Amino acid sequence: MEQGKEAAAAKYTRQGKLLDRARRSMIYYYNHVMSGGKWNGILTPEDFPPPRTAMHPAFMPPVGAKGDASAGEVAGKDPAEETRFASAASAAGPVISLWNEGSEIVFTRPAVKWLEIGNNSGRPLNCRISGPDWIRFTESGLSETEIAVEYEERILFEADREKMDDGLGYEKDGGVIRRISDEIVVTEGEEKILCRIPVSALVWREEDVAAEGAGSQESPRYGNRVCAEDDGRICVEAQSAALSEGWKRIENLVRDSSALLESRKEGAALRYPVRVFSEGSFLLELHRFPTLNSTGEIRVGISVDGGEVQVLESESKDEHCGKWKENVRNNVDKLYLQLPYMSAGVHVIGIHGMSRYFAFTRFVIYTDKRKENAL
Repeated sequence: MEQGKEAAAAKYTRQGKLLDRARRSMIYYYNHVMSGGKWNGILTPEDFPPPRTAMHPAFMPPVGAKGDASAGEVAGKDPAEETRFASAASAAGPVISLWNEGSEIVFTRPAVKWLEIGNNSGRPLNCRISGPDWIRFTESGLSETEIAVEYEERILFEADREKMDDGLGYEKDGGVIRRISDEIVVTEGEEKILCRIPVSALVWREEDVAAEGAGSQESPRYGNRVCAEDDGRICVEAQSAALSEGWKRIENLVRDSSALLESRKEGAALRYPVRVFSEGSFLLELHRFPTLNSTGEIRVGISVDGGEVQVLESESKDEHCGKWKENVRNNVDKLYLQLPYMSAGVHVIGIHGMSRYFAFTRFVIYTDKRKENAL
């Protein structure tokens, strides 16, 4: 609804009600029909407020036309801004939104991104989406694709790094970065342009990175060891570091079944090269595995480029302390620290062991305003 996709919201509302009806029917069958009602009263999830299980599907019924998400306009975009986006007049037409809730797509590493087309017209829309030759759409495997949109469709695409490199050269623009800019065009049928979406990619040579002193012998351009800023954040997995003495790797304890790193020796350091395209004092979010230490401290040290070590400490040292309940629910304790000023380029983040058994899974550096996410 916030994106103006009212027809899609109405569809999901209908589906949500069907799901809720099926859930209630299954509960009734279990209590009153199966085995002649032998177990009636055992399965009663609605009898105990608040519900102990997630029962109710999330949906928002449309209550009227928004009027502020006109056809061809990117949802969440300020209409007053001067852009290259096409705009149409009817609020009953298509609404296009981007994966990052922004107005452009920027690739800094291999990643699948997407745009969504919502259809409020009441009739199917036959859309063609085309991009530069270095964009590859998942559905077609080509730089263009076609799709029929009844309510809402998501179109996935990625940057073809081989074509990005071919014949581009590497003129230095503001350092060692080369920016390739183009646009993705969404049309209805063959001619009616619904939207133009700016798309760009930032590429660089790994020898340029080595010259900046990142200390990595692996290719940073495609994310082997140097993690690059992407859409306002840098996500770094703990296990991506070269394991040093004093840290132990423990497999299959992370939410996605990957590994975490656990401190076993005070002062032992891990080093993570990161590339930032912005500059400033950024927010670091470290994902600690929620262990307890009721009689001691749970701390870790953070440094940038070998500078002063700042202490990051968890308040959730025992049950019901700090954010203990939220940590248990989400299987993560998120700790925050404002980093010192960082210029554009490659920097090294140091993680220094302070408390024995301190364990973490990843950290995120927000170079833009932090948004709620599922990391």
